[in-house]
Amino acid sequence: MNTKTCCFSGHREVCPEKIPLLEKELNRIISDCIEKRYRRFLCGGAVGFDFLAAKTLLTYQNTCPEIQLEIVFPYRYLPPMWKKVTAKADRITYLSETYYSGCFYARNRYMVSQSHGIIYYLEKETGGTAYTMRCAKNSGLELFPITLSSESEW
Repeated sequence: MNTKTCCFSGHREVCPEKIPLLEKELNRIISDCIEKRYRRFLCGGAVGFDFLAAKTLLTYQNTCPEIQLEIVFPYRYLPPMWKKVTAKADRITYLSETYYSGCFYARNRYMVSQSHGIIYYLEKETGGTAYTMRCAKNSGLELFPITLSSESEW
């Protein structure tokens, strides 16, 4: 069986009141992806949604040990909040040694190019998540949207 890969994309700023519902939706969609034979998950290593997605995925390690988490940082820097999560990840990828203008977009394109599907949380039609969604749609990825009530769904 070929391993199917899914990446995560979402906003860095997440309203604290939405976190419980986001976690619930992440669990639901991750479970659906596991049923659809997704086993490798790529996470962008940012604050907000990325961090929440990685922590949520790691809760599946005991019940589904074949799940793999790869954290993709745009450049060689490990934010302190990620130390415990990266210790449990299967792989850490640094796409560049140093920061450069556009490195976050390059990270997003890399994750899309490695993936068959994308789990995303999109609240606005501009910024990195919207850019990543356009790349994902243009690449024909399977889309797994997280929608909270009246928020937009692509």
